[in-house]
Amino acid sequence: MVLKFLICILFFDGLFSYKIHRGIHIRAAGNLSNDELMEIDLYLRRYGYLDDHMPGTRILASAKNRKYALQFFQNYNKLPITGVYDTATAELFGKKRCGCPDVMPQKNEAEFSKKKNPPTPVQFNLGTKWERNRITWRLNSFSQKISQRQVRVETERAFDLWSKNANLQFVQLQSGDADIDIDFGRRNHGDGQGNAFDGPGRVLAHAFFPPFGDTHFDEDEAWVVNRTGVDYFTVAAHEFGHALGLGHSEIRQALMAPFYTGYNPNFELNSDDIAGIQALYGPPRNQPPPTPTTPRTTMPPVVPVTEAPQPPPTNRPVICDIPYNAVVRDFNGDLLVFMGKSYMLRIDPNRGLVATMTQRNMFRRSPIRPDAATEVMSASRILMMKGRRLYHFSRIGRRISRKWITGGGATMPEQARAALSFSSNDISVLE
Repeated sequence: MVLKFLICILFFDGLFSYKIHRGIHIRAAGNLSNDELMEIDLYLRRYGYLDDHMPGTRILASAKNRKYALQFFQNYNKLPITGVYDTATAELFGKKRCGCPDVMPQKNEAEFSKKKNPPTPVQFNLGTKWERNRITWRLNSFSQKISQRQVRVETERAFDLWSKNANLQFVQLQSGDADIDIDFGRRNHGDGQGNAFDGPGRVLAHAFFPPFGDTHFDEDEAWVVNRTGVDYFTVAAHEFGHALGLGHSEIRQALMAPFYTGYNPNFELNSDDIAGIQALYGPPRNQPPPTPTTPRTTMPPVVPVTEAPQPPPTNRPVICDIPYNAVVRDFNGDLLVFMGKSYMLRIDPNRGLVATMTQRNMFRRSPIRPDAATEVMSASRILMMKGRRLYHFSRIGRRISRKWITGGGATMPEQARAALSFSSNDISVLE
C-alpha cells in the first residue's frame, strides 16, 4: 500500500477524483480576499494551469502568474479570455469535476520522476497502460445505497462500454488478485489521509493508473442508478477510463472530459474517447481500424432534408475569403487564424467560428502580422516567425524568447509563407 501511495503521488499528487469545488463559488471579480485568492490558486495548481513550482502550498501566486493561469484555464475551457476571475470562470470553478489535472505530464513513470517534459494538453491524454488486453476486475465491497445486483450490472455495463470500442476483454474474479479492485469506502479508507474521502458531495470517487487500477467510490454519496443524482454508471465508466490509462479530454461531450455531467439515458462514448482507448489498446478484434480523422470531428447522421429557398444575399463577408497572415493549431485542437494588424479568429473543427479576439490578448508581446506560426506539441510551445525573427510562446501565451533565425543563409526567405516544426530547434519553412 505504501508503494501504491507513492506512485500515486507521482501521478498528479493524488488520485483521479470527481470533485465539487466549493468555497470560491461565492462571487466573481471585485476585491477578492486573500483567502479567496488562495482558493483560486489552489484550484489552478491542482488542475495544472498554475505552474509556479509550489503545488500543494498555501503561498499566494503573483498577480501576473494568476492572470496567465486564468487565461490558460479560460482558453482550455473555451471561455472568454479575460485573465480575470469573472462570472463565467467562477461558474465553471463551481461545477462537479474530476480531481485529475487537465494539463497532464508525459506518460511513463521515468519521465514523471525526472520531470523532463512540460505538461501538454491534447485531444485525449494518455497515461500508462496495461501490457495485456485481458483485464481482470473484482468487487471487494458494495454500497448500501444501491443493491449488490445493481452494482454488478452497472459495473459490467461500464466495462462493456470500453470493451466494445477497443481490443479489451474484462473478466470478473470472485477471489484472488485482480488488476482492478473496486471498493466503496468512507473518509480515510486506506489510501492515506491525503486521499481520504470527505463525506457527501465534493470527491465522489478516485482511481489509479495502470499498473494499479484500484477504483474507490465514496460510500457517503447518494448513489443512484438510471435516474438523476450521483449516477454510479457514469462515474464508474469515467474512473475505469483512468484505470485503463486515459487522462482527460478537453472535448466537453467526451466521457473523459473533466466536468461531471450527470446521468444520460442514451449515453455512448464520444469519438474522442474511442480514439483515446484505441490509441492504447487498438480497435476491437475483427474490426478494421477506423479511417484516421481529427479526434474532435464527429460526422452527423445523414437524414433526408427538404431544401428551403435560399435566403437573399447579405453583405456579411465570408470568413474564408478574408486574407489572413498565419494559422496555427492550438493545444485544444482549435485553429487560431491571425488576421490584419491585431485580430484573431478561433475556429472549432466541430462548431466553426467560436470567437474573435485581439492577438495580444492571447499572445502578449507578439509580433504584428506574423508571417507564419506553428506549434511544438512535445515542448508545449507555439512559435511565430516575423521576418528573420523567431518568437517562442508558452502554452498560456507568455512570450519566452525572441531570437534571430540562424543557419538559413541565402536560402532563408525574407518572408515565410508557412512553417512546420517537430521540435523547437528544427523548423521547416515554406517560401
